[in-house]
Amino acid sequence: MYNLKSMSKEDAKTVCTWHYEGDYAVYDLPSYEEAIKQQWGIGQDEIRQKEFFTIYLKDELIGYFRLHDTPDYISFGIGIRPDYCGQGHSQQILSQIDDFIHQHYHKKIQLLVRPFNKRAQAAYLKAGFEVIGETKLNTTSGESSFIVMEKQ
Repeated sequence: MYNLKSMSKEDAKTVCTWHYEGDYAVYDLPSYEEAIKQQWGIGQDEIRQKEFFTIYLKDELIGYFRLHDTPDYISFGIGIRPDYCGQGHSQQILSQIDDFIHQHYHKKIQLLVRPFNKRAQAAYLKAGFEVIGETKLNTTSGESSFIVMEKQ
């Protein structure tokens, strides 16, 4: 069982040190200090306290997720500590987050995933998400394509 809780400033500082390999490096966050300067949500107390949550396994921080309430759906994003990626945690974590979302909101859940990230796509499909389209967004690395997935 994983423990989900609001993200503290110390948790945010830790998450900002995680670095991913290869194509997955697009998921690297800036340093916490840079996140504050660039006004990223994780570096702003009022946003972090409302939208960011941590995933603990026992006493170990192994992931985080962000929920953003829109008029039509809950926007969902997740980050797993690099050394825990691909280790079989996704289905139980996604199930607990799904329960958490449905306890607090009564809306469908929507997420964006990069097309190369087949591992995440497979996990989301297995957790009940469906592909509903594609979109392009401006990111810190330029315009990028994303697959839009949704779960009722």
